[in-house]
Formats: sequence, structure tokens, C-alpha cells
Amino acid sequence: MPISSLVVLAVLGAADGTLNFRGSGGFSEGQVSTVFSSEDADSEHLKIPESLKDIYVSLPKDSSGRVGHDTVRYALNRYFEHRHGWRLRGLDPRQSNFQQASNVSKFMKEWVPDFLQREMEKRDGEGADLKGLTALIASVEDLASQEIRARLEILYEFFGRNPKENLTSAGAKELLEPYVVGYLTGQDLAPKNVKQLKALDALWERKSEDAQRGLTFMNRVMGPYLAKSEGLRLEDLVMAADDFGKQAAEFNTIECGILRDALQKMESKKAGRVRLSVFYNQSKSSKWFFDDKIEYLRGVGALDEFDPTAVSVIIPNFVLSRPNCMDSTNLYSVCCENICEPLMREVEAAVGGPMGRVPQIIKVVQRSSSRSYGPRALSQTLIDRLIDLASLHEDQVPIHSRLFSEWMHHAFPLDCPYPTVATKMEFSAEEVTAMSSGLTEEEMQSYVQTDTCAISADGRVECHGETEDLPWSGKQELLSSHHYDQHLIRPQKSKSRGSLLLLAAFGLAFAIVAPTLASRGPKRNQKMRILLAALIFLTAGLCTGLVDGRVFAVALFVAFIAKRDVLRQVVSGPPKVAKSV
Repeated sequence: MPISSLVVLAVLGAADGTLNFRGSGGFSEGQVSTVFSSEDADSEHLKIPESLKDIYVSLPKDSSGRVGHDTVRYALNRYFEHRHGWRLRGLDPRQSNFQQASNVSKFMKEWVPDFLQREMEKRDGEGADLKGLTALIASVEDLASQEIRARLEILYEFFGRNPKENLTSAGAKELLEPYVVGYLTGQDLAPKNVKQLKALDALWERKSEDAQRGLTFMNRVMGPYLAKSEGLRLEDLVMAADDFGKQAAEFNTIECGILRDALQKMESKKAGRVRLSVFYNQSKSSKWFFDDKIEYLRGVGALDEFDPTAVSVIIPNFVLSRPNCMDSTNLYSVCCENICEPLMREVEAAVGGPMGRVPQIIKVVQRSSSRSYGPRALSQTLIDRLIDLASLHEDQVPIHSRLFSEWMHHAFPLDCPYPTVATKMEFSAEEVTAMSSGLTEEEMQSYVQTDTCAISADGRVECHGETEDLPWSGKQELLSSHHYDQHLIRPQKSKSRGSLLLLAAFGLAFAIVAPTLASRGPKRNQKMRILLAALIFLTAGLCTGLVDGRVFAVALFVAFIAKRDVLRQVVSGPPKVAKSV
């Protein structure tokens, strides 16, 4: 986090007054249930987002086309991250039980996604179909809008305004600016009066490097909603703030890009990693101040400890970790873009289902471009590992499995996160506060001095004895193991088998009727044509599954017996007729 931001957040968080953003918009289970019931009842008319359809096609499903419980959570997280840059609280796969220490944690609505899912499954059973997922998405967005309304109503009251009155553009902006400051800083603004609130806003504008950019972004997004000179209703402000929240990830992109670039400059021989000593040492000359404790980095899934002598920070994992998110609302955080997402979507589009073939995946990955890599040939080691992965699943690759995510990290180590196993450690608020407080200067220097890293002439970080090999765990976890079995059927082999079966069955049928067709007699030929048509019809039914194989075999046997005399006649020739004397 930038040092300037730390200063501003410390000041903003110090106020203790009557304006309480984080305590606003508290939902009861009854309210959440009502929201879901309303959206679910209207699910037939809800527009299914195209980006959700694309994800859903590639997910493992049961025989009725529904995705499992864990797959629902995975799909929701993927959708909101891709669509809005939101990381839903209680749904974050990188979150585990390790939470950020925060004076607003008591207001967080970590329970909402679980509760919504239970409500749906009580009625429809485990998992969801596409309409059910759409209803869940609509419910979350509805709840987010309700929280916005609650915050704005507090601001109306704080400024002595009536929520039912119409505002001028200037009056609306006066209310929306403190809303935006609270959203972008993630702090619970708590001034005692309007004067103190404006002083806090002014402090933010003076001290924060991002303040002017934030206000410019606010005017660009909210400006169209405030275009009217007067007559602005509360609903107009809610829509403006709602749109701001759905585009806030764009504002965060610049900071996230600077963070990625800073870490990439420190990259060691191991791709996508920064040696821990370098992480601490180089931050002195960076905009970013890296003083995170090892326990904290481990807790947020950003630490590579496979080699105890070369502990490293995993760059994409650190960038995507919760501490680098804006804690904007009680429902979600706005996090750095997962730049592996477009790569995964390319794979999903090429595969068209949950299981892919090795050549298919190699082809699409080799032609893919990302923020850090252009199209390129994959190493033989990567290809061999993909083949080994496929060998675990009858020569197919489950693209939503843990091991495939690890393979994608090896292919794009700066872009795709390493799939760490979520820690099961439990921490008290005091322990988390102690770990997140950061190392002292002396503690950081001890790591630097005990390591053997230096900066080479070309600016590269060189550490004694370090290799380029990335760790490969070989640990597989399937998103929904009991749903993958039906996807293991190979479409190409099934098609070939069906073609061979059709050819063989048609050959048998033709062998039976051909001799008779070759013999003379129009009546006989007519009967054979009927028989041939019937056998072709039965053959087609067999190949499409409409006719049982045993029924087909009986039909062939009956046809063969019925015409055995025809076959005998063909062999012996036409019957001899006695000549009349």
C-alpha cells in the first residue's frame, strides 16, 4: 500500500462521531430471504448475463444439467470478479479463515452468500441451474443497492436533508463526495458534524496521491446522472452510486498495474516470484512499502515455502490478496483484476465443456496473449505435465481443477495465481492485528543480511544457488468430482464407434437381402425393398439409442431365417422345370 494512503487512512479512521457508514444497511436474514424470493419469483424474466452463460457452459454438471454446491460458489465468484471486480465477502476462495484486522469487521456481511445459497437449495435441492445462478446474482446486486441507499439516507440526515426532497446538482454532489471518499478509502467516516466531515474530505484531497484521480473518476461516472440542474431524487443518487461501484475496478486498475510492475522488477530467477529478502529490501526505493510479516503473507496465500532456503512472495497471489483490495462495502471488496481470467475464458471457449484434450489446450494456450506474455511455444516440460495431468482422467483435462490452475500458473507465472491450499488456522482479532502490523526496520534488515541476493549489472536480482524451477505439487482437487464422470465420454470416439456400428449393421442387413435383390421377379424385389427399408430404419434406431441392441439382433435373425430359402435358391440356381414331351 502507498505510504501516503496509510497516512490518510490513519487520520480518516481516527474520527469518532455520529456518521457511521459501516453500521448502515444492516440486513436481517428475513430481509435477505425476501430479496431472494423476489428475484427468484421473477427468474423467468431475468436476463441471463452473457458472461455467466460462457462460464456455465464449461462447468461440470449432473445428468439434469445442474451444477453442484461448490461449483455455484465458484461460478458466482468468477462472475463478480470478471464483471465488476468485486470479491464477495464469504465467497472469496483466497480468503480462508485468515481475516484482515479491521475496526469495521463486525459490520461485514460474510454470511450473506451462504444464506442466499441455503435459501435456494432448501427449495430446489443442492446446486443450481442457470436461472438459479441468475437469481443469486440479481439478489446480490439488489442487496448492494440497498446498502447504497442506506448510506445515502444517513448522509441526507447528517446534512439535514429530507430523502423525499429534490436536490440541485450541487446539492447532490455535496452528498455524493463523502460517499465516494468513504468508498475509495474503505474507512468508516465518523465525523461529529458537517464541518468536520468536510475537513476530512479536504484532508484526503490534500494528502492522498489518488484523490484528484478519484474525484475525476467520480465526475465521469456520476456526471450523467447529475446532468439535471434541479429535481434530483434519492433514486437518482442511488443509481449514480450504484454505477460508480460497478465501475470502481477501473479506478483501481492503475494502482494495481503499478504494484505489478514494482514486483516484476524484483522478480527472481523463479518466474512470478520475489525473494523475501528482496521484497523487504527493494521496497525502500518503491512507492510501495512492503513490511508484511511471514505469517501474514502465508495467511493470505502469497508465500512460496517449497524451498525453505529461498522463501519467496508469489507475485499474482500477492497482488490479488485481500490486503490490496478496497474494503468499499460490507458486502464486497473491490480488488485488483485477475488478469488470468481472460486466459481461462479463452480456454473455456475453445474446450466448450469441463473436459479438454491436451492438443486442444496446448493450441489455445500457445496462441494466447496476456499482460506479461505474448504467443509462444510451450516448453516440453509443460507439455509433459499436461499429459501427466490428463492421464489421471482418462486422457482428458478437467479445466476447473486445482492441478490445471497450477499448470496455468506455470504457463503464465506473472498472471495466473498459484492455487494455494487454504489455511485452516484460526486467529483471534488480537493475533491478526499483531501479524498485520508489519515488521520493524531491524527485522526486515535481518532477512536482507542473511540472504545472498544482489542486483546484477543489467538490473536483475541474482540469488546464490537459486534455480529457475517452479514447484509442482501434483496435488489434484476437482471442483465437483461426482459430476465429472459423465463428462469423461469422448465425443470423437463415440462418434467413431457409432459410425462403425452403423456400417457393420448395414453390412449385415445388406448381406441378407442382396441375394434376393439380385434374383429375378418384381414381386420378390418389392418385398426385399420393404425388408431393406425396415432393416435400415432399425439400424438407424440402434445407432441413436431408440432401438435396443437385442431387438435389432432378433430382427436380423428373423430376416435371415425368413430368407434362407432365397439364399439356397441363389446358390443352387433357378428351379428346373420339366420339359413337356
